[in-house]
Amino acid sequence: MTRIRRLFSNRVHASVPLLHTWRGGQGVRFFILLLLLVSAACQPAGSDALPTLIDLNALATQTAAAITPDANVPTITPTPTTIPTRITPATLPPAWTAAPTVAQTTALPVTPAQQQINATGTIFYIYNSDSIAMLDVASASEELILATGSPGSLRVAPDERSLAYVAQGSGSARELYVMSRTNFDCVQAITSLGQARLIAPAWSADSKRLAFAASQTTTGRLSIYTVEQIGIGDCPAWGNVQRVADTDFDIVLDIAWNPDATRLVFSSGLIYGVDLGERRLLGPLTSPGGFGPDYGSVFYPGSNTVYFLRTDTDLNSSDVGGRLAYFDFSVIPKQSPFDAITSTPLFALEMQFSRDGRYLVAGGTDRILVQDMDIQTAAPIVNQTKFPPQPVFNPDASFIAYLDSPDGPRPVPQIYIVTRSGNQPRPLTAHTEGNISDLNWVNP
Repeated sequence: MTRIRRLFSNRVHASVPLLHTWRGGQGVRFFILLLLLVSAACQPAGSDALPTLIDLNALATQTAAAITPDANVPTITPTPTTIPTRITPATLPPAWTAAPTVAQTTALPVTPAQQQINATGTIFYIYNSDSIAMLDVASASEELILATGSPGSLRVAPDERSLAYVAQGSGSARELYVMSRTNFDCVQAITSLGQARLIAPAWSADSKRLAFAASQTTTGRLSIYTVEQIGIGDCPAWGNVQRVADTDFDIVLDIAWNPDATRLVFSSGLIYGVDLGERRLLGPLTSPGGFGPDYGSVFYPGSNTVYFLRTDTDLNSSDVGGRLAYFDFSVIPKQSPFDAITSTPLFALEMQFSRDGRYLVAGGTDRILVQDMDIQTAAPIVNQTKFPPQPVFNPDASFIAYLDSPDGPRPVPQIYIVTRSGNQPRPLTAHTEGNISDLNWVNP
């Protein structure tokens, strides 16, 4: 990656112990980046570079600033307004009272840009590490839908009907909650484990099950759990929490389901699996690559092929990050790990496939790349962001939402959008302070 990651110097995360900041995506990215930097410092100077499918150095000159603007996409200019560091009752209507589970739809103190744009949909995200907000893309208007419980790890279901997140339970416990997208008053704590740590929730493809990791203490060994929807309707009941595997790890990232919900994969230094039928831990499924951890595990849409990011270093530019790699998980290995195939040197912290699998978007410390999976080439579309961009596709993958900030003495994360080809990047928010994580872009 071309820059050392810039941290939120004015945010409270700097005071939270590194391995225990799991409320949203910020702690995960911090931990991955630290592992990458340590790995880079320790690598042999004479290591050979892995095969390259595309010369990204030649493509690096295609910055977003040099891309010809799309004449059909008007530019919007958000109006800055102050957002307090924490959303408190004083900034909300007088009738607002905090409740442990009931969501209140409340306007964020933001003056949105009124000019219409041709991108549509809703972006749900974690604001300031203590609230869930939603942003209407077409009007650039924002609302708080939850301002209690210090929510994190926000995930919208594949069918877009529900939001899952981790929030405060009884006492110091963290529990898993599900909120109906059509009725924000329908909020359910779908676990009652009383665990001090609950992390990495992941939806199954049918939106009827969730997997997650939890431990009794904030530094304890994690177990893998599943929970399923047992009711119907707009506010269905959930139950049948099962512990499906115990691990020796105090870190679990990137849990993902295969299409028929018979297996899970996750990362913890290497890639591991869980056989849900036998409730058995599998792996490691990958072998050490020599440069650092494997991470970012995800199933290619509709298949049993597992893609992940394998730490690598560009010996010419000293970029450190994830090179795309994959293996076929159609069968369970009896003994040895899979021989993973390495591919594009993305040098990324995270990635996401489009819903049809045609495109992949990858975010590094300060840039975004898009790969066309049909021709196996990647190109940078945004460069030199002031924060790790955390890019996500819109539902049809024609646009990408990401984090950046205008130039200024005190950068504040804003939500930007850009076309998949990199045309006309523009901000949708104008916050004066606060942080943003866990972007989820869904249909209107």
